[in-house]
Amino acid sequence: MARQDTIEGFCWLCGRFAKLTREHIPPRAAFNNKSVLLLAVEENTRETGRLEWGGKVEEGLIVRSLCSECNSRGGAKYGTHYVDFISRVAVLLGSTLNRDLRSYNMSRFADIDEEAIKRLLYPLLKAGDRPTGAEMFAVAKPILEGVLDHRREANFLEAMAAGKYQPELLFPKDADIVNRIRPHPALQWKAENVRQYLANQKLS
Repeated sequence: MARQDTIEGFCWLCGRFAKLTREHIPPRAAFNNKSVLLLAVEENTRETGRLEWGGKVEEGLIVRSLCSECNSRGGAKYGTHYVDFISRVAVLLGSTLNRDLRSYNMSRFADIDEEAIKRLLYPLLKAGDRPTGAEMFAVAKPILEGVLDHRREANFLEAMAAGKYQPELLFPKDADIVNRIRPHPALQWKAENVRQYLANQKLS
């Protein structure tokens, strides 16, 4: 997709008419630093009767909505908080997997089933943009390494391994978030199954 170097408009924060800067939404460090495909839904749907890819962005999803001053101030104030939040969410959702998240490591991705990729994934991709499993893994590797860093949120992961779902360990200062995610059915189910498994282990 062609890159435009100068775009002027009204800043969405301060309202001043100025040169709008390029900003990653979400921040680059929140896994938004790889190529993404965009869908041009309305125009292409009307013309072809089906959804089509509208373009490719090589370095993450980028928008232009803030002036340089607001972008600098907003990035410093909110960007790091968002990255921390999304990292905790990755641990939360990763804990819904059928095994202890700490048992997953990069070696699990060493054997890539190319035939399964062709059968299950390729039908969902644009005909001219179907990378091999190795190519996709090379892009996903930095993201997976961050998600599978088991040193993060160790207390939460230890609690889950004991059959205790305690979201307050992930978000100790955000009672509203904790109350929203506490009823999460997959995590409740996971904790209950771990408790039953540990109880059966004691009996055997």
